[in-house]
Amino acid sequence: IEAFADFPGHGPARRYYIPQGVDEVTPAQVALEGDRDFLRVCGKKNIDEFYAEWSEYFADGHDFADCGQKILRATYWNEGEPLGHELTFAVLDDNSRIQLFLFHPQGLSDGSGLDVGLDYRASMPTGRWVSFGVWCRLNTPGESDGFARVYMDGKPIITRTQMSLRGKDPRGWNVFWIGGNHSNSAPTAQASHRYIDDILLYSTKPR
Repeated sequence: IEAFADFPGHGPARRYYIPQGVDEVTPAQVALEGDRDFLRVCGKKNIDEFYAEWSEYFADGHDFADCGQKILRATYWNEGEPLGHELTFAVLDDNSRIQLFLFHPQGLSDGSGLDVGLDYRASMPTGRWVSFGVWCRLNTPGESDGFARVYMDGKPIITRTQMSLRGKDPRGWNVFWIGGNHSNSAPTAQASHRYIDDILLYSTKPR
């Protein structure tokens, strides 16, 4: 299966192929990973805010994962260091809901763990291109001024403000990807295709 496909009426797009009979697979990922990548692309080793936008296409009849289909992730990871903030955008439970998951082992203002899923109780549209945007800003260390927002087709579907997302941790994100793993509790019943295109990464949401 070729990594890119000429999608009819759209043009070249990243192909994400899920074979029949698999329960865990990561067919494709577009990523920045590590301090070096971030320094080269963003001008700094890690970032405190980003706005990402891109387009997704899932065909009608797509075999969605009964556990989760990852869409986007931003996190902090360096070998030998504690895990930093992790943000994951995913389609869960056979496409019954869309979720933005926020995690940090000491992310709340009192130093306890942040572990929260923000749900959009609707399915991922199929049979058409869908545009997404994720805008997140980590809190000032020790404050509760962070926020997370998700947009679908230009409309906000998830919003949470005045959050402590990393507690007193000064580190931002140095890993970012779109693609991710397809996690199923049993082998997939059929092969499926997902397409990804129009990826843009900004330091903040354009006005």
